[in-house]
This record gives sequence, C-alpha cells and structure tokens, in this order.
Amino acid sequence: MNRKLTGTTLLLLGVLLAAPSLYATITSFNVPTKGSISMVKVYWDTAATKEVTIIDWGSIIPGATVNYTVYIKNFGGAPVNVTLQAINWTTNSNALDHTASNYITFSDDISGQNVMAHFVKQAILYCAVSEDIVNTAISTFTFNIQVLEAW
Repeated sequence: MNRKLTGTTLLLLGVLLAAPSLYATITSFNVPTKGSISMVKVYWDTAATKEVTIIDWGSIIPGATVNYTVYIKNFGGAPVNVTLQAINWTTNSNALDHTASNYITFSDDISGQNVMAHFVKQAILYCAVSEDIVNTAISTFTFNIQVLEAW
C-alpha cells in the first residue's frame, strides 16, 4: 500500500510541477536600442566654462552677415573631425521651411577640421541674409546647428 501511495504521490507531484508549463507560454523578443557618446561641446569662452545653449542672431539687415566666435572642446582621448550644419529651419512665413535656407545661410570656419584630444578650438559661425529676402514674407527664423563628430 505504501508503494501505491508513494507512486500516486509522485504522479500527483509530477502533474502539479508540469501544470504551469501546460498553461503558461513564455515568449521573448528583443528591443533594439541605440545611442552615441558626444565628445565635443560648444562654449562662449576659451576656458570652456560657459556652454552655448542658444545663439540669438538678432535683427539682420538684408545683404548683411552676422558672426559669433565660439569654442569647441574635445573631451575625448582622440582627435575628432567636426562638421556643423543648419537643420530644422522654421520661419514665420507660410512658405515651406526649406525656403528659408534659400535666403538665409549658415556657415562656419571649422567644418572638416580636427579638434585634438582634450583641446579647445575656436570656430566662427556666420549667418547671412540675402538681399532677395525682401521679396518674401519671411521676417523671423530659427534653425538648429547640428554638430557632427567623426573619429
């Protein structure tokens, strides 16, 4: 009798242990992630203590160019090739946002140059407004300066 009870007990124990796998389905999937490590920052001063958070170009007369001197610091342990570009143009005009870049141009004197590891390098940023802008409804604009880094 003890053998039957032990056999029955083992059978019952086996069923109880297997039951969760009969009712539960385990699935898995991967969630892709991405990120980047920025090795450079832009500052107003050569000591790299006053970070640039916004550039206000002010009121620019058609046909004129405004410039600002900034400093780019490389925090990395290797030289970084830096390129700056204007993106995400917006204007007050009903015209398409890409129209602004036909009349307002951004340029710099550092794109394509290396900033050595742990060094600060001067850069001059330019915003020029074409005289032809007077033929548009554009009177205000914004854009972002994207800093691209390549090792």
